[in-house]
Amino acid sequence: PRLTRVRKGGAAVRAGGYVPIEPAGDWAERVFAFCRGGEVLAVVPRLTIDVADWSETAVPLPAGDWEDVFSGRRFAGEVPAGELFALFPAAVLVRAA
Repeated sequence: PRLTRVRKGGAAVRAGGYVPIEPAGDWAERVFAFCRGGEVLAVVPRLTIDVADWSETAVPLPAGDWEDVFSGRRFAGEVPAGELFALFPAAVLVRAA
C-alpha cells in the first residue's frame, strides 16, 4: 500500500523521466539507483552474494531532504548504502515536505 500511494501521489512522479543516480565506492556497480520526476528515488542492490560490507559505498541524493517510504527515516546528501539497506533490502525515498 505504501508504494501504491507514492505512485498515485502526483502527476510529476508519473510524468517525470528517469534520472540515473551514480553511486560511488567499492560496490558502486552493485547498486542501481534512479530518481523519477524529481520526487521519488529508488535504490536497490544487485548481485550481492559476495558483498561483505556496504560502508564504503555511497549514494548521492539530489538536493533536499528525502524520507524512506518503508521506515520513515530521513536522509540528505551522500548516504552510505549500508544505511539505506539497514532495515529493508531496498530503499524508496520521497522528497520530504
